[in-house]
Amino acid sequence: MSTIKNFSLKFGLIMFFLAMLILPQQALATELTNPIQNNIEASIIEPNIVVSKQKTITKYYSDYSSIPEVYPYSEYIDGMWWTGYLYLQSTQRSGSGWLATFSGILCSSTY
Repeated sequence: MSTIKNFSLKFGLIMFFLAMLILPQQALATELTNPIQNNIEASIIEPNIVVSKQKTITKYYSDYSSIPEVYPYSEYIDGMWWTGYLYLQSTQRSGSGWLATFSGILCSSTY
């Protein structure tokens, strides 16, 4: 009889300690996932749409060796930043320098 009491007491203590370890974690997880209870503002994030357009520019250089093969370019038009890389298409002598024509695709994202 004492063995059953001993077993029941040990089993009860083990279950009590397990419950004390598990229950606070479940309560914490519930609190963290409830944004209203924690005063966290929920928001909806809409995906961006990426748009592109062709761009060609001509730049003047006084020295031919300073003309890059790739020209990083950005511009702000109609409330949007357009960025991209323009690639050297042609060069042409102009007075004491050079005209370089760059062309490429610019991208922007919109909501």
